[in-house]
Amino acid sequence: KLNANRVVIGTLRGFDQFMNLVVDNTVEVNGNDKNDIGMVVIRGKQCGYD
Repeated sequence: KLNANRVVIGTLRGFDQFMNLVVDNTVEVNGNDKNDIGMVVIRGKQCGYD
């Protein structure tokens, strides 16, 4: 879960000490809408902590 209530699903390929994530085969889910976005880098500040 990211900020702004965004959700991404994918395969974690790597991370660093700042919690920046490299995610492959990524799908962004917004309600019933799904958007394939491929490989992404998610900055640690964008991640939500539940």
